[in-house]
Amino acid sequence: MPKQSSSPARTTPDAPGQRIWRGVKTVALLAALGTLAVYLVPQYRLDRARDRAIAIVSAYREDPEHLPDGASAELARAIALLKQVLHSRPDDANSYRWLGDAQRLLHDWDAAIAAYSQQLRIEPDNWAAIENLGAAFYKAQRYQDAENTLKKAARLEFAPYHLWQWLGAAQEAQEKWVESSTAYGKAAQMNPDDARLFLDLGHVFYKAKRSDDAVAALEKAVRLNPSQSRAYYWLGCAYYDQANYSSAIEAFTAARDKGDDDALPWLDAARRRLNQ
Repeated sequence: MPKQSSSPARTTPDAPGQRIWRGVKTVALLAALGTLAVYLVPQYRLDRARDRAIAIVSAYREDPEHLPDGASAELARAIALLKQVLHSRPDDANSYRWLGDAQRLLHDWDAAIAAYSQQLRIEPDNWAAIENLGAAFYKAQRYQDAENTLKKAARLEFAPYHLWQWLGAAQEAQEKWVESSTAYGKAAQMNPDDARLFLDLGHVFYKAKRSDDAVAALEKAVRLNPSQSRAYYWLGCAYYDQANYSSAIEAFTAARDKGDDDALPWLDAARRRLNQ
């Protein structure tokens, strides 16, 4: 068996050219890493800023009508963060969406309209963006703009019931009773357990002088939610138009008992009619 040497193996020293080439590659790698860091670090910071803003807005979306103390300042901070992101990423549709949501929570409808419009510039077939823009127009009392916007989404496949509900509300605000009843009717078909939808549908049916349809919708509204005083009020009006004065008295009495004082003159009129 050959005797193994205990001395370390000898290495051949690098030639000068190899050392230079290795140094060049190291410098190039460090330069590339530096360039990548210059790009990635700001992007990481923008991502963090957007995530913080989204977390703030999300915290207040559950109950937008009852914002706690300090919410306005927090939402203003979220808006500032999102504007910072959009300054560097002007085509970030999702940031425009959250910016619009934050401004809606603050009831800054014009600013929300501008943000949702930018989102639609980037995503023209996004039905949720169309619905949000239409709702913002409605809240700003720009009902024709709301209707025109929401009709675009209504032509898209899988438009949800609440989009039709907003469209019905925009048309109702313009006293377009027939068009509004069509939109509310589609919403009610898609969400048949929503008492408020059937109240709205019955109301516009009554205004369109379709008393039988109004009675059917409003009777369902009070079955789904017997606490809706306004549903009893409009149901009484529809019964009255049918000359069904005894049922009108019952409905107006229920509306009165639930605190709807508008029912009182109608109640008296129905009683007079019944006694004639």
